[in-house]
Parts: sequence; C-alpha cells; structure tokens
Amino acid sequence: PYDSLAWELRGRGLEILAPEELPVGRVLATGKPAYGVVLSVKRADDGERRFIEVSAAPLLKAEAIEKVAAFFTDVTEEIERGRRLEELRGAQESLLRELHHRVKNNLALVTGVLDLQKGYMLDARDADMLEHCAVRFGAMSLVQDQVYDDGYRAVLDADAYLRSVASIVGSSFGRPDVAVEVAADRILVGAGQAVPLGMLVVELVSNALA
Repeated sequence: PYDSLAWELRGRGLEILAPEELPVGRVLATGKPAYGVVLSVKRADDGERRFIEVSAAPLLKAEAIEKVAAFFTDVTEEIERGRRLEELRGAQESLLRELHHRVKNNLALVTGVLDLQKGYMLDARDADMLEHCAVRFGAMSLVQDQVYDDGYRAVLDADAYLRSVASIVGSSFGRPDVAVEVAADRILVGAGQAVPLGMLVVELVSNALA
C-alpha cells in the first residue's frame, strides 16, 4: 500500500527529504541500521495523509550490503493523538493565564478599595488594620505572580519559592528592623500545592510582623 509511485513521501514535519535522508538511503550510505524514522506519506489520487514509522537494516553478503530489510508501522493515530493533546494543553494554559489575570485584577481592586477606605478612618488602629489587610491582599497577588507570570509553572522549587514569598511579604510591611529567614528543603511542589502553601506563608509572616 505504500508504493512510492502512488504516495508522496516526506518527513514527519512535511519537509522534503533527499534520498539519502530516507531510512533505506541512510542504511546504504552508512551501512548501519536506521530505527524509528517517522515519515509522512500522502496518496496521490485521494490526498490521504498517513504517518509511518520505518526501521531499516542492511543484509550483508561477503561483508557487503546485498539487500536492505525495511519494516513499516502505521503510527497515524499516535501522531494525531499527540497533536490533540498539545492543542488541549495549549487551551488549558490559555485558560489558566486568563484565570490568573482575573484573580490578580480582583486582588488589586480589593487592595485599592482598602487603601482608599483607610484614608477615611478616624481611629489609627482601624487604619492600621485596613493597611495590614491591604498588604496581605497585595502579597497574595504577588504569590499568584510567582506561579503564573512568565508562563504557567507546573512545578516549583519549594525552597526558592518560599524564600521569594517571605521576602516579598517582609518588605511589604516596611520593617527594616526584622530579618525574615526561611529554612526549607529543596523539594519540588506542584502549582496546585504552591498557591495555598504561599498563602499560608503570607498569613504566617503577616501575623508575625503585624
């Protein structure tokens, strides 16, 4: 069914290949087997495109290549499944970025309202309480940035992540007399764990500095 006269033969990325780049050509040129080469083939009469995985090996006689044995496997379904997964992953990352921007904007809105309301408070203790709340929300926004800015990060280094979050919260309170130190193991945490973990650190450090 893969007669070269009836099919257009190209590379996996639909690039045109020279004869020596094809599996059989590689074997003839190098004398070594070629394994797992994926090619794209398109039938000339109906335009159907399939992907095949080709392995080829030399058959020797008197230390010379007499023939080349080639084996073909149709991997079209696997290739298409991989493409669909990539498209799905791209769509999920777009949704995560949109969700991040919405959360960040909402946190910024709450922080702005608290800062505005603080100016109307007559009691200094009430004003301080609103200021601390605003700092907490601002720190939460920065935690979101740690995970989602520069592209979604599925895994983070817990040690570096917590040091960054603690430093951000510490500087937000304007306490130069207090040094925030973090002792954490160098382990990897998923984004689903990193966000609530960061929020917990924000609350603990905020309570300690407030």
